[in-house]
Amino acid sequence: MARVHYERGEQDEALQLAVEQEEICRAIDCKTGLGFSLRAQALIWHRRNEPGRALPLYREAESLYRALGNPAELQYCLENLARLYHAQNNVDAAFACLREQETLCRKLDHKPGLAFALNSQGFLHHQRNLLDEALRYYQEAESLFRELNNKPELQLCLDNQARILNSRRRPRQRLRNTARRRRSCANWKRRSAFKHAWETRR
Repeated sequence: MARVHYERGEQDEALQLAVEQEEICRAIDCKTGLGFSLRAQALIWHRRNEPGRALPLYREAESLYRALGNPAELQYCLENLARLYHAQNNVDAAFACLREQETLCRKLDHKPGLAFALNSQGFLHHQRNLLDEALRYYQEAESLFRELNNKPELQLCLDNQARILNSRRRPRQRLRNTARRRRSCANWKRRSAFKHAWETRR
C-alpha cells in the first residue's frame, strides 16, 4: 500500500505506512521488508528536499542489501545515493556509488540502471571538464538509451555530446550530432544547458 500511495503522489500516507512497516520488520527481524521500508522513507524525504533525513535511511538500506546479498536492490539504492550526493555537491561520493552501480548492472545485465550509471558518470566528468572521459561514457549510454527507446534521456545525452564537440570546434561532427538529436527529440523541448535528469525513482 505504501508504494501505491507513493505512486499516486500521496506522500504523507505512504510515509506513515512505511514507518509502520519499519517498526514491524524490526520487531520480527524481517530484513527484506525493512530494507524496502527504509528506502521508501528515504525516497520521500529526498523528494521533499530533506537530504539530512534521507541519507541515513539510504545508508541503512544499503547496508541491509549488502548483508542480504541482494545486488538488484543494492544498485537502486546506490543510484539514489548518487543523486543525493550530487545534490549536496559531494562529487567523489556520487562517483563511488555510480561506479559500483555500473559494475552491478553489468553483472545483472540491467540495462536501465547501467545506462543511468554511465550517463551520470559522463555528466560528472563533463562538469569537471574531462571531456574525453565524458564522451566515452555518453557514447555507451547513448547506445543503451537507443536500445531502450528512452527518448528523454537520449536527447539529453546527444545534446551533451554536441556541446562537447562544439567546444572543440568540430563542425561536421557537431552538425551530425545536432541532426541526430533533433530526430530523437522532435517532441521534446530543448534544454538551455547540458543537463542530467537527477530525479529520484522507485
